[in-house]
Amino acid sequence: TPSQTKRDSATAVLYDNKIYTFGGYAGGNNALRSWEVYSLETDTWEYPYGKWMLNNRAHMASAVLNDKIYLIGGYTTRNDGANLDMVTAFDPATRAFTAAQALPYALCFPGAAAVSGRIYVVGGLNADDTPSSAILSFDPAREAGSRWQTETATLSLARFAHGTIAVAGKVYIFGGLESWIDEKVYTATGEIFDPATGSVTPMAPMPITLARFGTATDGRYIYITGGTNNDFWRTPKDTVLRYDTVENTWASLPDRQLAQAKVAAATVFVPGVGLFSPNGGFINLDEPGGMFGPPFEAMDENSFLSIDDLMDSDGDNIPDSEDNCRLTINPRQLDADQDGYGNACDCDLNNDNAVNTADFIQFRGFWGQSETIADFNEDGVVDQSDFMILRSRWGSSAPFE
Repeated sequence: TPSQTKRDSATAVLYDNKIYTFGGYAGGNNALRSWEVYSLETDTWEYPYGKWMLNNRAHMASAVLNDKIYLIGGYTTRNDGANLDMVTAFDPATRAFTAAQALPYALCFPGAAAVSGRIYVVGGLNADDTPSSAILSFDPAREAGSRWQTETATLSLARFAHGTIAVAGKVYIFGGLESWIDEKVYTATGEIFDPATGSVTPMAPMPITLARFGTATDGRYIYITGGTNNDFWRTPKDTVLRYDTVENTWASLPDRQLAQAKVAAATVFVPGVGLFSPNGGFINLDEPGGMFGPPFEAMDENSFLSIDDLMDSDGDNIPDSEDNCRLTINPRQLDADQDGYGNACDCDLNNDNAVNTADFIQFRGFWGQSETIADFNEDGVVDQSDFMILRSRWGSSAPFE
């Protein structure tokens, strides 16, 4: 269901099985004070009229800590516009906003993630539009007035409008821009901050340079949706990328692209349900263009990618819902006997739903040949490697995966 307000450059979080979106722009240059909440149970949006944020804000970061949603930094269009050091704590139970200790300095386009009772804020643009490489930490248990501290570790690359997310106790920082004053310089690099050791280590670079995208995680994989790597506003992408925090590898998901290319849209992962990408901005090609081409507009769209289309257990870039060997890498998807199981996981040559002596006898007859039904590893010849696969599946029965 679309949201009640078109907005881009907002922030969003999942809390108590609801998606909260805050601030942003309504397609123009005036930041919003409004927020909305989406119920997954009813597929409806609520617009709490009158319960406004403490300031009009866009380009802020957010994180959930101790049952409160913290809104951090950003930009306001009030009073001629300014980057913000404002930090606000939102209580979903009372729907009240209260001021928390401000950042040490104003930051626009920062990233934020919560780990072990603290919120870590990384990167962003300072008040003079200088990118930051600092890592800040917020701990509500610290003494009042000292709840923000600057970590000793810093990013190797100052950046803003990047992705920041916590997985398994570490903070992953990737993409964004290095500069936008003289020219826009996008980056594909990434870094991993470990609060336990205070260390920053490199992560594998993204497949493409990208900024202003949405970021979410399922606890192992990090997902990226949308963004841009050209003009800051006018070249949105329909990209969906996935990073494996265990293998330190990126993959593009070309078959799971966004229905509408967009930029400045948040992304939220809901366990057992899928990936949501509420709002964002796009180029409306149906409207007449001005001197800069078709107009940029905010969206009320709530894009959704189901868990079935998202999950890829074997990492071969084919979703489980379409993979004929769900647990075995087989990008070619060969299925010589067309029984629904790919060669890579189907050693049942006589299709009696069991791998046994009868299959071995048939397998021996194909030795040294290119018979595809027994070429389990899809290398073009039936040999020792295929026999080892047959042996590993000896005694198994359908369904094979």
